[in-house]
Amino acid sequence: MKRSRSETLTNTMIIGGLPDLKDSHSVDYDPEHLEGVSRLAQRLTVDGHKLLVCSPFEGSADHAALRGIAESENAARVEFHYPDIEEIRQKVDEWVERLPNSVVDKFPHHPPETDEPEALQHAWLLSQLSALDRASALIAIGGRIGASAELLLKFAHSRGRLIFPLTALKGASARFLDSHRYEYDDILGSDVQILHQAENYQKIPSLLSRAASEKILGPGRSTRVFISYAREQSEDADFVEMTLRRRGFDVARDEASFEAGHAVPDQIRESIFGSEIFVVLWSANYACSPWCFDEIEI
Repeated sequence: MKRSRSETLTNTMIIGGLPDLKDSHSVDYDPEHLEGVSRLAQRLTVDGHKLLVCSPFEGSADHAALRGIAESENAARVEFHYPDIEEIRQKVDEWVERLPNSVVDKFPHHPPETDEPEALQHAWLLSQLSALDRASALIAIGGRIGASAELLLKFAHSRGRLIFPLTALKGASARFLDSHRYEYDDILGSDVQILHQAENYQKIPSLLSRAASEKILGPGRSTRVFISYAREQSEDADFVEMTLRRRGFDVARDEASFEAGHAVPDQIRESIFGSEIFVVLWSANYACSPWCFDEIEI
């Protein structure tokens, strides 16, 4: 049976966990926060999404997701990306045994051959980047600010991945959502509140399918826009530029002055040709400006 647009499936990577395992009270930790991730994982697998996880250890969002799948005995599809180290390999194998009804693929990554203390950290990052490369969507909760979770969120955003940052554990995920709040407010509308409510995380799969089918929150959010306007409308242009930049668009505009009748400068021509969207702030002044019409003609 052919799936409808609303049933678009994804390879969804789960990242995050307690922002600081040594001081969980600093983030108002409640077991319900990670229980919400467990229920979310159950719903994702029931709907047919594949899950990509890295950490098999308690306290991580990956662990909570795996626990949810194990408890529900869903016939899930799971990918493990992890450093090929004995202790970690054993933990992964334990999870494979706990998921007998699931199709589990393992992707071990060899750590750097060095005694440097950062080697394991680099191995984890390599595993996470490998999973992200195979993922079409990312769900993040918590995560330590300044650590790998924050780096992965920025990298995923630059690669055009669908990202759903959950705020129940604060940390890197909450900070990412705050810095991109205009994009999420525009696209999700009132549904953006779901990202703040652990008890409603089961509703995220439907948002994920819709976002994937409509190709929102993903590639194209850095579209280049050129704003064309009359000099008398510079304040209006400032507002439009601010609004677009807050929503992830790359904005170009002509802020130089040149007299009517002169050719449009080469750098303005290049900016216009290099933009996907051309925005005109129409007005009587614009209609009377020969060089504004030159920009339209270009």
